[in-house]
Formats: sequence, structure tokens, C-alpha cells
Amino acid sequence: LDAEYEYADYSTANIKVGNGIRSMGMDSEFDSNMRAVHTFRAGAEWMLDKNLSLRCGYNHITAPFKKDAAKFMLSSVDTNTEYLNRFDTNTFTMGIGYRKGMFYIDAAYMLSMQSCDFYPYYDAEFEDIAPSAKVDEMKNKFVVSAGLRF
Repeated sequence: LDAEYEYADYSTANIKVGNGIRSMGMDSEFDSNMRAVHTFRAGAEWMLDKNLSLRCGYNHITAPFKKDAAKFMLSSVDTNTEYLNRFDTNTFTMGIGYRKGMFYIDAAYMLSMQSCDFYPYYDAEFEDIAPSAKVDEMKNKFVVSAGLRF
């Protein structure tokens, strides 16, 4: 069994320009739009016999963006105005592993779920935020790895 907790405060990030001087204008964007992120991971592994094991896990990551975060447009020529404001992520995993002598093979399945608010544009000049659309993302992955240990 294993459990981990991780903390990162993205609201305190800062940007330095090429000569090492802090870019105070962008720093305020971090403070306005970002927040602390909490990550919790838990997992378990069962050895069915000396060669075969089953694994499962869970991972929860809180959203790095504040609910009302908006995309800051750096240039008037930037045409990529849409953005997603992503919320908490929940990931579930399960897998199986086989070891025999130097050979091993592992297979794992991962299901990741996250909700987002999609904004088609933000006009900083008029401080006009378009209504958002709710987006629910669900990602599935299946991974197999094999190898030899010397």
C-alpha cells in the first residue's frame, strides 16, 4: 500500500525577462488566475504468487486555475482566443504484472475524468467574457510494457 500528498502554490509563480528582471505585469496574472494545487495519490499491489501481481490506484489533482480565471491576451495579433478552464482531475488505474527470471511484462488501464468550462473568447479591452460551455473529458489509456532486467 502507498499514499502520497503533494502541494504546489502556482499563484506565487513569477516570470523573469531575459536579463533576470521580474516581469511584474505577468506576476499579477498568476496571482489573479492561479491557485494552490493539492495532489493525492493512493495505490495498492497484491502479489498473487511470486511472479504475478495485480495493481490499482487513484489520483486526485485539484484545479490549478481559479473558477473565474481568464486567458490573458499578450498581443492584439493573437487569434487563438479560446481557452478551457480546467477543474479537478480524478484518475483511476488498474494493472497486472508478470515477472519470471530476467523477463517482465506489465499491462495497465487508466481512466481519467475532468470537467472544464470552455470559453470561445475573452476581450480584455472590453472585459467581456463569453458565456462558457461545460465540457466533461474522459480519457482512456491502455499501456503494455515488456523488458529484460540484467
